[in-house]
Amino acid sequence: MEDAHGRGRRAAGLGCSQEMIDAILHWSAGTYERLENNRFHSAPPEQLLRQVAQLLGFDDDEWRLLWYVTQRTGAPSRAEPPSDPPPLYPQREAARRAIDRWQRAVDQVRASAYVTDWRWNVLVFNQEWARSFPRCVVPRNILRWMLLAAEAREVLGDWESCWLPAIVPQLLVARAKHPDDPVLASIEYDVLADPLLAAALHEFGPVYAHPSGAVRPVNHPEDGPGWVEMCPSSLSSPEAQLMIVIYSTEHPLSPSRSTQTPEGDSTPH
Repeated sequence: MEDAHGRGRRAAGLGCSQEMIDAILHWSAGTYERLENNRFHSAPPEQLLRQVAQLLGFDDDEWRLLWYVTQRTGAPSRAEPPSDPPPLYPQREAARRAIDRWQRAVDQVRASAYVTDWRWNVLVFNQEWARSFPRCVVPRNILRWMLLAAEAREVLGDWESCWLPAIVPQLLVARAKHPDDPVLASIEYDVLADPLLAAALHEFGPVYAHPSGAVRPVNHPEDGPGWVEMCPSSLSSPEAQLMIVIYSTEHPLSPSRSTQTPEGDSTPH
């Protein structure tokens, strides 16, 4: 887990040191150093291994390697191999079976559409949503991007006043629901390291701002300034959510805009 120059693996692009990983995951000092250098007297707990693998974004092969190596700790002469590891992402199996179906669905949506898991990792998206980002580069985790990416503060119009008060509660809710999740913990760790975000975290508190029907300003990279209306929907897979984002150059509640009722009458939207 350490290269020839003694540098630890970079956690989720953050360049985490051993001390930072201990702090993010609320371990005692030196825990990650002991794991990296294989200095546990017995096999490390599964939860510790799972948190490391998820924080560092291990794939299934890396997870199996970590498991087999650490399960032999303290028993170099054991003849039988260690048992196969449990799934690194148990929820991913259900999501994986639905990915193709979700992709076909969002591809049929004319507006921007995407699906995230409980960590706000982006699972699928359509091309219209990709256009919402500079160079059409979709972030791996949309919550991290909205809170911490410098370009988000340009794309999300009036970021500090209109977006930040709505995004911070989402992080607080996710952390409350999944207090041991290493990915969400790493986002919170970086938020607390930013004075502006840390102040917002304490100021807004655990007030849940549901995005359904929310209208917020944006500076679309290709289409210019406008407004987006958020239309979320929960999916059957554990903790998955479909989000449809409707962009318009006019505010959706503007008197100049109207919508058709089923009877054909034109009424304000």
